[in-house]
Amino acid sequence: TDQTEKAVNLILESIKLDWNLKDPKFYCNLASIYQTFTDYDNALQYYSKALILNPDHLLALNRTNLLLYYLGEYEKAIPFALKWHQNDPQSYMPINFLGMHYSKLSQWKHSENTWRLMAELETNLQPEADSLQVYLPWRHRLAHALSQQGKTKEALEIAQQDLELVTQNSLQYPTNIGQQYALAAIQAFLGNQEAMFDALELSVHSYPFIPSYEILRVDPIFEPYHDLPRFKEIEKQYYELRYSQETYLKMTVLREQMYKFESSLGKDIYRQLTHVAVL
Repeated sequence: TDQTEKAVNLILESIKLDWNLKDPKFYCNLASIYQTFTDYDNALQYYSKALILNPDHLLALNRTNLLLYYLGEYEKAIPFALKWHQNDPQSYMPINFLGMHYSKLSQWKHSENTWRLMAELETNLQPEADSLQVYLPWRHRLAHALSQQGKTKEALEIAQQDLELVTQNSLQYPTNIGQQYALAAIQAFLGNQEAMFDALELSVHSYPFIPSYEILRVDPIFEPYHDLPRFKEIEKQYYELRYSQETYLKMTVLREQMYKFESSLGKDIYRQLTHVAVL
């Protein structure tokens, strides 16, 4: 679009101002601008350039994996998630995406093994006894993978443990989107529709500033509920909340993505860039 080209051309002014074109971050930020304007082919092209410069660049691996996931390219995303995990083994996010990729591809044994790996990571990350305990979102997803393989008894045992843990956490942190979302997910697995919807609705209202991908549809555990009226109503609420803040979101996202360009481009050019981005 014209807006995309204007924004990108303004960024490319940085080339004339001694930007380091051998820095993968440059190409990651350029890719992010294309991604903001939903030009995904160019976004992937520039993430690829970043990875040519540094095949282990965490930001490029992360964002390539993320974009491919939300484009439904799960098979293509797996190598990026694997390499991300190899280079950042203490982060749960690449493991989380690996498990989601395998689940979306119905590769349930791989999915099971991935969630068990996350369980090990959770144990390793636990702080001292008096500190807030680490909770990673593997239990309901492991239960889902087990149930898909006919391991119903183990799945239900894990689900019940997760329900008790997440219920306790969500009572302690009622406005925490992660806990409410986890509670919705485990209730979904157990088939407790009303409890699932209540938690899901609270998670949406707790934090409406969510990126533009369809957050309510990316977790396979909610797929059986997509066509139900209340799910559609909650999804409608989510989009109404999000798009009522669309201009604010675009400004915030671009400022976060592009703040490093400000010193190179100069404040006037940077203001033009952010102005173009919200037109």
